[in-house]
Amino acid sequence: MDWDDHAERWDDDEAVRAYAGAAFASLQREADRRGLELRGNSALDFGTGTGLLVGKLHGSYESIDAVDTSAAMRAVLRRKVLANDWSHVRVLESVPRAGPRYDLVTCSSVCAFLDDYPA
Repeated sequence: MDWDDHAERWDDDEAVRAYAGAAFASLQREADRRGLELRGNSALDFGTGTGLLVGKLHGSYESIDAVDTSAAMRAVLRRKVLANDWSHVRVLESVPRAGPRYDLVTCSSVCAFLDDYPA
């Protein structure tokens, strides 16, 4: 699938928005169950797409690295970052090799699309 072809209309899909909402709700339930505090931590959203999950995480995390290989998906997310003044969100093409450690790593609905899952 060429994700660039879907980026501009991705957020218009009700099922896609519902999936992001369900992923966030699941994350929140698990954090509550474990007694984990989300506020003030750092997160990595791997396979972020247009950042629908980032939009739900942004209020809870001190810093978020949003990674996606699709240039068009990243462009949509960059517009959201600017429009919403999410200065604590970095939009990246790949996971930094050196640098921050993350308190949370999400990869909602991405693993099935990886070319080489074991790697």
